[in-house]
Amino acid sequence: GAALARCTRAVREATGAEVVYIYLFGDGIPHLHVHLAPHRKGDALNDQMIRGEIVEQKMPSGATQFHSKEFPALPRDESLAVAERVRQRLNGH
Repeated sequence: GAALARCTRAVREATGAEVVYIYLFGDGIPHLHVHLAPHRKGDALNDQMIRGEIVEQKMPSGATQFHSKEFPALPRDESLAVAERVRQRLNGH
């Protein structure tokens, strides 16, 4: 709980999100899989997890990725910049 609260705060601050949803998965193999998803009004997230037409894409690992046609992923450089801001917040910088 404390680790999730700390990580959620860092993601919220780094992204400027209003809230951060926490999705927990453990499908198939017994394990804990956690997604922290920053959310702003009007974005792709909703009570069904993702808005718009959902596309399923099989990954080389065998996992399935789901995404919305209407809400494309951030470009890689933007995603890396957000990840770096989160890392800095978690390291106290």
